[in-house]
Amino acid sequence: MARPIPIGSAVFDTAVGPCRIAWTERGVSLLRLPTPAIERERERRGAHDEALSPAMREVVTRVQRHLDGAADDFSGVPLDLDGTPPFDRRVYEAARRIPPGEVTTYGAIAKSIGAPSARPRRRAMWGARSRETRSRS
Repeated sequence: MARPIPIGSAVFDTAVGPCRIAWTERGVSLLRLPTPAIERERERRGAHDEALSPAMREVVTRVQRHLDGAADDFSGVPLDLDGTPPFDRRVYEAARRIPPGEVTTYGAIAKSIGAPSARPRRRAMWGARSRETRSRS
């Protein structure tokens, strides 16, 4: 499956460091939390980020408030998951059902989506997260 081609992306400041967002006409296709790579990207791209649409500006503002400590429910934010492997999609859908302020484990998410048990379950959950990080760099 091909990943969606973003129509825009931006790096924005938060209380925990710079984050990156990308979007397509369907919704958010990437939200990356702070990493050294984002700071390097900002230095390289400078002010060349795409202008934020009103909808993406709202998402960015909500993420900024959330990372500043005001819990928010992002389950209604439209996502573009085209090209996302079926297992990864189930992981993200389960994670979106976790209410703001609640915590869970990889094992609980895996069980809720019918994934295998114990160690393989943790490896599978971590694999989805790792594939996401690599594929959306």
